[in-house]
Amino acid sequence: IDCQTVRCVPDLHAVAATKQRQHQEARIAANKQR
Repeated sequence: IDCQTVRCVPDLHAVAATKQRQHQEARIAANKQR
């Protein structure tokens, strides 16, 4: 098993979760500005 491949999967999940969180925070900030 490739170490990089195994390490890659959780990293992708973490990146996706971070992007989702940033997107939600941006949407909340936009709603507050209205």
